[in-house]
Amino acid sequence: MKLADAKPGDILQDVSGAVWLRGVNAARCLNDPDDKHDGDCNSFGADAMAIEEAEQLGPFVRLVPETETP
Repeated sequence: MKLADAKPGDILQDVSGAVWLRGVNAARCLNDPDDKHDGDCNSFGADAMAIEEAEQLGPFVRLVPETETP
């Protein structure tokens, strides 16, 4: 899926296995397996990227399924 199609708050994974949090206007990489950090350092809280810029790292897969509304 495209990152632009995700909703703010969605958690997604890109083709390299990196985990992303989709915000309103940007996305933030929470964990990048190519980064030598273990998630306790710089890989968490990396600078947010514009949706259009982060889109180049896709396609993305939503990790947490959407909840169905009754």
